[in-house]
Amino acid sequence: MVRYQVVLICFTVVLSSASALLVGCRHVWWATLGLSVVAALAERGRVRLGENIEASISLIPTVFAAAIFGPVPAMVVGAASFIGEFPQFMNKARKFASA
Repeated sequence: MVRYQVVLICFTVVLSSASALLVGCRHVWWATLGLSVVAALAERGRVRLGENIEASISLIPTVFAAAIFGPVPAMVVGAASFIGEFPQFMNKARKFASA
């Protein structure tokens, strides 16, 4: 499993670097940072789609960043939305529930 994760991280770094070099970084960094914060906070919010189905609203800032700024800021915003999934940043109740 660790090898698989390492391969995914390598592919992500290579593809995002290539995209940044080919497309260029013409976006505003402060807007990307702001959308990243919004996406990280929005990950806690849920929308109920049905009786047993919920969806996170953190996809909205990611899609907005992709549409306005391009793929590289969208990757940054998407990665920032998962910051709460790392065990170091989880609260104790959530750590216990995920174990």
